[in-house]
Amino acid sequence: MWTPDVYQGAPAPVTGFLAAAVKVAVFAFVMRWLMMAQGEYLNVLLLGLTLMAVLSMVMGNLLALRQNNLKRLLGYSSIAHMGYLIVTLAATAPHGAAALSTALEGAAIYLITYACMTMLAFAVISQLAAKDRRFESGTLVDYEGLLFQQPLLAGSLILAMLALAGMPLTAGFIGKYYLVLVAVDAQLWMLLGLLVLGSSLGLYYYLRVILVLCKPPVSDHHWVLGASEKLLLMLLVLATLWLGIYPTPLIEWVQFAIA
Repeated sequence: MWTPDVYQGAPAPVTGFLAAAVKVAVFAFVMRWLMMAQGEYLNVLLLGLTLMAVLSMVMGNLLALRQNNLKRLLGYSSIAHMGYLIVTLAATAPHGAAALSTALEGAAIYLITYACMTMLAFAVISQLAAKDRRFESGTLVDYEGLLFQQPLLAGSLILAMLALAGMPLTAGFIGKYYLVLVAVDAQLWMLLGLLVLGSSLGLYYYLRVILVLCKPPVSDHHWVLGASEKLLLMLLVLATLWLGIYPTPLIEWVQFAIA
C-alpha cells in the first residue's frame, strides 16, 4: 500500500535503491532461510505464499493500469513483479529439497535481471529529474516527445520497459522464462496462469509508456548529458541486453553459488 506513495515522493535515486537493492536483500534472506529450514512443516506455508502471490500479481497489475505517473506505475509494477517472484517460494513449500535448487536458481536469476532493468529505468528518471524537477514526480505527459529530443535517455527507458514486460533478447525474458520453468516443475498451474495473465496486462501499460515517449514533443528537453551519465546508461543498457542475449555466464554463476 505504501510502495507507490514512496516511489512518487522519494527522490529518484532513493526510489531506484528501494526498487532494486531492498527487494534483492529481502529475497536473498528468504532464500537463505529456505535453504536451512527444510522440513515437513513448510507445507503450511503454501496457502499463505499462494495467497500473497495471487494478490500481488492481480492487484499490482490492475492498479498499474490506472496510473498516469511513471514512478507510481513502476511502484505498482514492482508489486506485481514481487508476486511473480513469490511463485518460486511457493514452489519450495510442497516439494521440499527436491524443488529447492530449481526454485533458488529461478529466484536468483529473476532478482538479478529485475534489479538490472529496474536500475536502468530509474537511472533515466534520475537524470531527467536532475535536469528538470518536473520529472521527479511528474505525469506521463511530461515524457511526451522525449524520443525526438533525448534519444539516448528515451531509448534506454524504452529498453527498460520492454525488459520489464519480458520481451525476448532482454534480461526480463530470461527472468520470466525461469519463473515459468519453476512453476511448471512444481505444477503450480493456477499461479502460472496468473503469471501469464499478469504479464499480458503488464505489456499494455509498459507499451503505453513507450507510446508516450514516441509522441510529438510538447516541451523543450534539449539538454547535454555528461560523459559519466552516458557511461552509466550504456553500462546498464549493455547489461540488460547481454543478460537477454547471452545469459549462460549468469546461469552458470548462479548454479555454482547455489551448489
